[in-house]
Amino acid sequence: MPSNVAFAKRLRANRKHESQSAIKTAPPKACEVMHSNAKTLIFLYADTRPIPNVYYPGDFYSGPMEKAALLASGSYSRYGFTCIDWVSAYNTLRDGPKQAQVLTILHGFVGEVDASWYIYLSTRTDGACVQVKSGLKGDIAKVTVDLLLTWMGVEKDPSSIKEGQEEGSLAELLRYISVTEFESIENEQDESTLPYFPTTMRIELDRNKNSEVKLTTDAMKEYVPRKTAPMPDFTEEITSIINSVPDTEMYPCIFLDPTLDFSYKWHDYTYDGSNRPISYMTRSELLQIGRSCNPGVLRRFGAILTRFTIISSAREMPDHISSTDANHVAKIPLVLIKEKYNRQFWKVLLHTIEPGTKLPARSAALPAALSLRMGIVPLMKVAEHCLTVWLLSNVWSSILVLNFKLELRA
Repeated sequence: MPSNVAFAKRLRANRKHESQSAIKTAPPKACEVMHSNAKTLIFLYADTRPIPNVYYPGDFYSGPMEKAALLASGSYSRYGFTCIDWVSAYNTLRDGPKQAQVLTILHGFVGEVDASWYIYLSTRTDGACVQVKSGLKGDIAKVTVDLLLTWMGVEKDPSSIKEGQEEGSLAELLRYISVTEFESIENEQDESTLPYFPTTMRIELDRNKNSEVKLTTDAMKEYVPRKTAPMPDFTEEITSIINSVPDTEMYPCIFLDPTLDFSYKWHDYTYDGSNRPISYMTRSELLQIGRSCNPGVLRRFGAILTRFTIISSAREMPDHISSTDANHVAKIPLVLIKEKYNRQFWKVLLHTIEPGTKLPARSAALPAALSLRMGIVPLMKVAEHCLTVWLLSNVWSSILVLNFKLELRA
């Protein structure tokens, strides 16, 4: 409480009208204080939309101040940079080292266009978005408790609903009807965002994509998520696989050098939402390699393939890498492609990008094919070996094989 009082005393009016809030600082602040060993439930309260990353109209808005805070070196324990773009913010909350579900509670006067930003964030983090009809603190508290109890799986009628009077509910649940283009959205500048959260006021929200449902008992059971287990982390298993390789077979090996910077300058970031540091490619994005062949993910992973460092002996290992703990820079020996190691190389390669990520055999064949398609010479032999074994040991239909060849040409 004393810290809150001190904070309030430091506030100063700037004599400017603020029509938008610095809500984008909320996700990185949450990531800064969350724990990595459990998924966090976030209640996000808002009365206006975030400041779009497309434009910052000058002193009329607080955009430049928020932007500067997010891009400051080391801001929010380095999470600030990842949340300047709304799509990147969802990626960070859903698949970053510290994961969260977002339950958004909106003020009653938030319009449909503004609300769509929060519907997107809540939907993508497997949460829910609710709009309270009034601004009374008692109503907001009741809706909050109802959402929390539903998330916990407690069988209890919502206190925000008058029994037998559904029209008397205090809130409405906002959701999308169609989410067919979700996976292809890369950043706020992507035209695919327009039906979901328009980034300019000139665009009208497609009402066919959005719906409002009264927050009844049945609606909460159907649409409000339940507490779930976190995404599997295979770090221990992958570490065991790497440690099973004797020192005499550790080379050649492959790793990502964290000291190499391939990104644009920080001030160019707002014009390319996909231009994130390599370490911020999320596990969900990586797993999409084998699920949907998302072109944005493949392009980014293709760029990462060209940034790997491969060395053939211990003498070639850079000093700063040899002195770095394996938990921070994973080194994958190419010998893992052999049968005696169950051909694990391509399955565990993504561990170098997002620790704990492991692909099934079928999905692992696609990165191998992509490296062949791009002509990554140091990886060609292990890629050819993977694809040869994969095609010979699996009886796929001719349609599936043809589809795989088409993916290679894409």
